[in-house]
Amino acid sequence: MQHNPVISAVTDIASPPEEVWRVLTDFAGYAQWHPDLSFVDVPT
Repeated sequence: MQHNPVISAVTDIASPPEEVWRVLTDFAGYAQWHPDLSFVDVPT
């Protein structure tokens, strides 16, 4: 039997769910708000 570790975190975000989803699905904009990313490639 394989053991696959799981890491999770919870954060309260003071924004409507629609706004959070818009930001999370704007892959091209990730580098603007995530300091460790300079490029995000999403296969089509």
